[in-house]
Amino acid sequence: MFGGLKKKSGKKAAAQAVDVPELPTELRFSPRRNVFADLSLQTSNGQDMKGVVLDVSQCGARLRFVAADCMTERVRIDIPRLKIKKSARVRWRTRTDIGVEFLS
Repeated sequence: MFGGLKKKSGKKAAAQAVDVPELPTELRFSPRRNVFADLSLQTSNGQDMKGVVLDVSQCGARLRFVAADCMTERVRIDIPRLKIKKSARVRWRTRTDIGVEFLS
């Protein structure tokens, strides 16, 4: 019944080391800091949304909403606690999160 589980005798194959190139730990131009602050966002078609900022850097931020699927490419962000009022461009999105790049 358990014959297929018997240990086979013989030499084991030696594990071979694989060279894996080291990846950079941070690809951003400026370091990000973790925050958890309320934000208001206005889409380019005039829709107002409330959410939270998860992290922020000099160049952008990661934002979370109940649903981010109706987000436009250009948005206006207001984060009162951090004194940030900026226009931004959506760089990536998931069902609930978006990454934005601040525009100058």
